[in-house]
Amino acid sequence: MTSQIKLTYVNGRGLAESGRMIMAAAGVEWEERHLADKSEIEQLRKDGVLMFDQIPLLQIDGLNLVQSRAIIHYLANKYNLAGKTAAEKATVNMVLEGAKDFGVYGSIPFYPKESQEGVLNENKKKAEDRYLPAFEKVLADNNSGYFVGDSLTAADVVVFENLLSMDEYFPSLIPAYPKLQIFFDKMKNNPNLLAYLSSNKRFPQPDDAYVAGVLKILYT
Repeated sequence: MTSQIKLTYVNGRGLAESGRMIMAAAGVEWEERHLADKSEIEQLRKDGVLMFDQIPLLQIDGLNLVQSRAIIHYLANKYNLAGKTAAEKATVNMVLEGAKDFGVYGSIPFYPKESQEGVLNENKKKAEDRYLPAFEKVLADNNSGYFVGDSLTAADVVVFENLLSMDEYFPSLIPAYPKLQIFFDKMKNNPNLLAYLSSNKRFPQPDDAYVAGVLKILYT
């Protein structure tokens, strides 16, 4: 049976990865279309399915959803990962916004070669000075093993996604935060996420070939 959920993006993680991981965590199936040529995104623009002429595009429930944050919030609400109360929903949103500002690890290859080390070190310092201590405190204060409430939310999934990207560059950082390490290990062993991360739907760390493909499709 063909999935009724279709994600259109380029052949890599990028701005679509949070949506992918939320769908994976929720245990739903989706199909993907990976654009390979600029003419394909130009056709989507002509078709009127890209509100701001940008991807990712998630087609679900008869909707053409664009903007990665809108996709995250829609999926979180649809699959009961947005928090159970108004207070929980607000906290989920705060953590999601913090995760967005956490770092640029997924886009490092887009920086000039001579700038990449400096950008990484800046983000490492930002993580150590602000975000990792904050994440540790939220987990300690909530004391359930999750960032919000007593069950999995989109906040957990998106923080985990960002931690995975950071860990590819700085594997020594997370062990300095005991609550965060426990959380990280638990998320890696979540059956749905484990299945996704070991599947061919999980793209490798972005590299120069990925950057070239994105530039060809979106900017040339």
